[in-house]
Amino acid sequence: AAPAPVQAAPSGPVGWAEESPDQAFVEAAAADLYGRGLTDAELTALLARLASRTPRATVAAAMAHSEPGTDHVVADLYPRYLTRPASPADVAFWGLRLRNGATVVRLVVELLSAPEVYRQGGSDPDGYVELLYQRILGRPAEAAGRDWWAATIEAGSPRSTVVRRLVGTAESRGRRVDALYVDLLGRSADGAGRAFWVDRLARVDDLDLTATLVGSAEYRSRATAHLDLSSNWAVESPAAHGIDAAALDQARQYAFGDPSFNTQGVVVVRHGAIVSEWYAPGAGRDSWAASWSVSKSFASAMIGIAIADGDIAGVDEPMTTWIPEWNGTEHEDMTLRDVLTMSSGLQWNESYNPNDVLSSDVIQLVFARDQLAYAIARPQEVEPGTRWQYSSGDSMLLSRVIEAATGVPAHEFARTRIFEPLGMDPAELWSDAEGHGLTYCCLDTTSRGFARFGQLYLQGGEWNGEQIVPSAWVDESFAAAATWDGYGYQWWRSTVDGHEVVSARGHDGQFILVVPDLDLVVVRHGTYVKHPGAPVADPDLFSLYPSDGLIEGQGTMPSGGFDDWTLLSLVIDSIDT
Repeated sequence: AAPAPVQAAPSGPVGWAEESPDQAFVEAAAADLYGRGLTDAELTALLARLASRTPRATVAAAMAHSEPGTDHVVADLYPRYLTRPASPADVAFWGLRLRNGATVVRLVVELLSAPEVYRQGGSDPDGYVELLYQRILGRPAEAAGRDWWAATIEAGSPRSTVVRRLVGTAESRGRRVDALYVDLLGRSADGAGRAFWVDRLARVDDLDLTATLVGSAEYRSRATAHLDLSSNWAVESPAAHGIDAAALDQARQYAFGDPSFNTQGVVVVRHGAIVSEWYAPGAGRDSWAASWSVSKSFASAMIGIAIADGDIAGVDEPMTTWIPEWNGTEHEDMTLRDVLTMSSGLQWNESYNPNDVLSSDVIQLVFARDQLAYAIARPQEVEPGTRWQYSSGDSMLLSRVIEAATGVPAHEFARTRIFEPLGMDPAELWSDAEGHGLTYCCLDTTSRGFARFGQLYLQGGEWNGEQIVPSAWVDESFAAAATWDGYGYQWWRSTVDGHEVVSARGHDGQFILVVPDLDLVVVRHGTYVKHPGAPVADPDLFSLYPSDGLIEGQGTMPSGGFDDWTLLSLVIDSIDT
């Protein structure tokens, strides 16, 4: 008998739901092959095929060559080769061609031979050939090759001939093999496997390699690696939660359509279930994502937990309770509430402009070996509680509060009281070179891990029957500060399309958006390069920093003109209210 379809999530607080290995496999395959989650009907049909002992490779091939599979190929290739999204008409036309026997290479040749690509190359053979080398081979053209192909075009050969020859080279085939191995298996192709497929792609379609990898035992093993109650999250269809899947796909197209946005991952959660998650090529549900200032909201949660434990009397306690060196100074009237609401009155310049390196406090903070000491040493500029000013220095002061009040460094407190209870694995909060947890930035986990934290706050601090963060603290954190109604206790407050939104926000477009009246959480992260090593922000160890500003090519990528409210509006528009 066919397995029963996935049921809608319960209406009350939720956590993780069990999932069969077959379900985990087809859902992972759908994310890679369709670029979206499965409808109930699709899930039921695929599980029925596997239950009838249809080989995974056969199921994967059918998915790859299906309408959603071929449509996803078209939607993926247009931004890559034309640097613009495919129109619905483009998707319909080329999706049908692929299903009727056209190859991926044929589509690529047609795209790169198009007049608009020639114009992008300056309507000049030399510039056009240079552009082809970049888009096909990922490198500049050598002078001899550029001159040869430009002369070929000038002699009257069709542009499609040049494109076909370049796409057909072993170098191009190898690049495509490498990309598919990384995207689908999370690793580089080994020597023998790579050589086999580089040779075979001269005779078979790229979709055949895609289907083979998705149907492999290695892929299934990766897809089912986290099947346990502590780490698995129910993945259900958008329709099961009142969302139009086609309308929701507009959000995906926006997030990933412009390469300059550098979007790595987006997770959409409604009624406690993941209804869609999308990842850029080379990324996936297990990829590291960076927080930047999103971690400020985690610091707020730690304060609330410490208050519930009795380690902190309340938010109106003076900061001198934990920073005794401030007794008798201009800071002695400052309270914990002032710090939580960015109202300390301390002198602070939050400029991220590299030209302001000497005047920017946040840049100086990042480069300090003892970042806590730098924050504590800032002079008082105005009376505490009288001015709202965004300050990473204020948030870093919470590291001293947590450590002094609980006896545990903030990064360890976060691990035992937030990460582990939520099943956020892996997760790391960075510390400075002196061992102080960085409560203003630098928490690494997955996009799903950040979504758990958003869901925790949506559920009033409760997770699987355990009150991790006091519900009253959640309410206080979301309430407006006296100094500015757009901020609470390290959470931002906004209104989007008539809905109240609270958010945790970080540099380069990292965010958690919580929309309580829609029972909705949306998480977005930019491309992140995380280097191995201990999560210690030591100025002498720049290769370990989660910062694109410290060493080129590492850290998060800029988000260009990406607008989070546009993304959220598209998600909201897809909900049947």
